[in-house]
Amino acid sequence: YDYKCQVCNILLTTSSIPIIKTTHIQPFGKPHNGPDILDNLLCLCPNHYYQFQNYGFYINPDNLKIFHLKNYKKLNLHPKHNINKKYLDYYYQLFLKNNYGKN
Repeated sequence: YDYKCQVCNILLTTSSIPIIKTTHIQPFGKPHNGPDILDNLLCLCPNHYYQFQNYGFYINPDNLKIFHLKNYKKLNLHPKHNINKKYLDYYYQLFLKNNYGKN
């Protein structure tokens, strides 16, 4: 992604290095046990990273549309980066639980 966020496509830099964060879609470690593999990862700017970590938006597994963020329509996806739908489904359940108390 050339250090650009998959949500906003912005490249943030300091004077010497780009700033990008990767995050697991299905969280890594217990209790979620998401795998540490490419198809369970997103590259995000710090703002979208923290919004994603705190269930501020979700990505539709079927069409990669972004919901609950204004001005952003669809996740940027490199042709060689296949995101596994099951991780997006898992995250969506966490989103519902954390925002609406639904399991």
